[in-house]
Amino acid sequence: MPQNSTEVRSKKDQGKKKGKASKPTEPKSRTSTPGQGQGSKDLKPSSGSTTNPFSLELQQQLLNLFKTSFSSSFSGQLSSILQEIKGHLYKREFDRAFGSEEFLEAYAVRWSPSRALCYLSIFRAYLRDCVRKLERQSAARDQAINPGNTVKDGELGQEDCSTIVGSDQFKVTCLGGGGGAELVALAGWLAHRHSSSHVGAGSHNSENRLPISLSLIDIADWSMVLKKLETSIHATFCSGAGAEASEEPSETSKLPLAPDKITLQFHQHDLLKMPVEDLQPLIQGSHVITLMFTLNELYSASMGQTTKLLLQISSFLQKGVLLLVVDSPGSYSTVSVGDSQADTTQKKYPMHWLLDHTLLSDDEKKDRERGWRWEKLATNESQWFRLPAELKYPIGLEDMRYQAHLYRLE
Repeated sequence: MPQNSTEVRSKKDQGKKKGKASKPTEPKSRTSTPGQGQGSKDLKPSSGSTTNPFSLELQQQLLNLFKTSFSSSFSGQLSSILQEIKGHLYKREFDRAFGSEEFLEAYAVRWSPSRALCYLSIFRAYLRDCVRKLERQSAARDQAINPGNTVKDGELGQEDCSTIVGSDQFKVTCLGGGGGAELVALAGWLAHRHSSSHVGAGSHNSENRLPISLSLIDIADWSMVLKKLETSIHATFCSGAGAEASEEPSETSKLPLAPDKITLQFHQHDLLKMPVEDLQPLIQGSHVITLMFTLNELYSASMGQTTKLLLQISSFLQKGVLLLVVDSPGSYSTVSVGDSQADTTQKKYPMHWLLDHTLLSDDEKKDRERGWRWEKLATNESQWFRLPAELKYPIGLEDMRYQAHLYRLE
C-alpha cells in the first residue's frame, strides 16, 4: 500500500538553511549558440526559470499518474529494491538492474516522476515553436479544404523548424525513453496546450492541436510499465471523449479528446547493436528525436558504436527534424577515450564536445559528400530544475540539474 503523501523533497534536504556547505551551490546558467559566424541562429529557450512554468495542479496530476499506476510498488521493500538497483547500475549490470517487472516499476516510481516534470518544462522551452509551425501548416491545409475556416497565428512565435515536413501528427521518437518520463511529460504538455486553447482563444484553436505520436526505443522491456502509465493517462485526460468542453476547464479537467490524441509504440532493442534497416523505419518521419539521459550511457558503452549510430540516423532523417539531447552536466557526462583505464594516454572529453564533433562541421565539401549537416540551435551546459515544495508524493524526490542541446538537420 502507498505510504502517506509527503513533500517531494527528500528528508535529507528538509530543514536546511541557505548557505549551508552541505547544500550544492546553484551554478550560473550558461546559454550560448556555437557556430556563430556560420549563419546559425541564437534560439535560446524561452524560459530561463529553474522551476516548472506549469500550474501546480497539472504537476501534481502528473505525479499522481505514477502513484496510481504503481500503487503496489510503494511497499516496505521499496527502499531495499532501490538500493539493489543502484548497485547494479553502478556496476553497469543493466540486465540485472532492469531484469524484472518489480525492478522496472521501482525505478519508474523513484526516478521518473521528477524527470517527467523537468521534461515538461524542457519540451515547452525547446519544442514549442516546432509544434506551432506544424499546427499552422495543418490549419492552412484545413483552410484550403474548408475555405470558411480561419487560421489564427497570434501565438505562433518563432518558426525554428521552417523546413520540416508537415504532418497531421507531432511525431516524437525517444531513444532510450523506457522509464515513462517522456510519455508523462508529453501527455502533460498536450493537456496544458489543449486547456489553454479553450481559455479565451476560441474552441476552433483546440482542433488544430496536433495529436502526439510517440515511439520509444529502449534495451529493457518497459512495455508493461508504459502500458500502465498510458492507461492512467487516458483515464485522467481522455475519458471525456465526445463530451462538451467545460466553460472553465482546468489543466486537469477531463479533456474532450479521443485516446488517439496521444498514441504510443514501444520497441525493445539495443540501439548500439540494432541493424540500420530495422532502425530506419522506426524513426523515419519523426519531427523530433530525443536522447534524454541516454547519450552519455551510450558513449560509455562504446564511443565508436555511438558515433556510428548518430551518423546513420543523420543519413536518413528528413530535413528540418530536431534532435534534443539532455543529460547530466559537467563531469557527470564525460567520456574516456583510450584502450583501458590503465592507459596513460587515455583522455576524457565532455559528452557535448563529442556530440558537436560528430554532428557539426565547418567543411562545406564534407557536408556535400555526406548529404546532410546539423545546425546547433541552442545549448545550455548547466541548468537546475527545482520541484515546487507544495507538491506531494509518497516518497522523497530531488531537484535535478541537466545540460540540454538542440540541433536541426539542414
